[in-house]
Amino acid sequence: MNIVVLRGRLCRPPECRLLKSGDSLVSYEVTVPRTGARAETVPVAWMAAPPSAADLAVDEEVVVVGRVRRRFFRAGGATQSRTEVVADRVVDEPMRAYYEQRAQEYDDWWLGTGLFFSRDRPGWHAEVDELVATVRTLVPARVLDVACGTGFLTQHLQGEVVGLDQSAAMAALAAARVPHAQFVKGEAVPLPFGDAEFDRVVASHFYGHLLPDERGLFASEARRVWPRTGRCRFGATRSRAG
Repeated sequence: MNIVVLRGRLCRPPECRLLKSGDSLVSYEVTVPRTGARAETVPVAWMAAPPSAADLAVDEEVVVVGRVRRRFFRAGGATQSRTEVVADRVVDEPMRAYYEQRAQEYDDWWLGTGLFFSRDRPGWHAEVDELVATVRTLVPARVLDVACGTGFLTQHLQGEVVGLDQSAAMAALAAARVPHAQFVKGEAVPLPFGDAEFDRVVASHFYGHLLPDERGLFASEARRVWPRTGRCRFGATRSRAG
């Protein structure tokens, strides 16, 4: 199975069909830029897509996670084929904007303040303290913190620290909180770093949000940017309510 992640823009409106199974099929044409070459248009098919899948607009930026499929069909009396991406997930701008809008209040989730003050999360603060204590025990190294958010955990990492987040607002808050670290706006798949640039990769409350196929892609990218002698740590509290 060939798993792929595409980032590009819709070049025509979505096409929707209702299948005999009752599921909806939404088709896209995604134009993907290529460095030093002409952009390429890739057909995408999203099976059992949610109703919002048809609301995407032309020129809207999307990230598609899916599988490459070659489909054969009859046309003009001959057998023809078409290579397309069968989407498992399509991330659009509104989803990205959600984290931009929440950046200023994101620490409330960690601290149990603001909107989270009245949430019943038994043991939450003890688990956060335990996670912070674990991060503090890590020896100094070249560290990449993926989906660093506002830098709540990043500030406790030691060594040459780089934080990565897809939200510019989150990365800006993290940079103000942890001035000795470097922060980059970018995607986790693929990671915008060279091979073996880090001794350790850290990700907190990120891995569990990924689909199974995305987890494999991210794990491969994490292995690529840190050498075999390094370490990769995925952290989370047990009580994820909220």
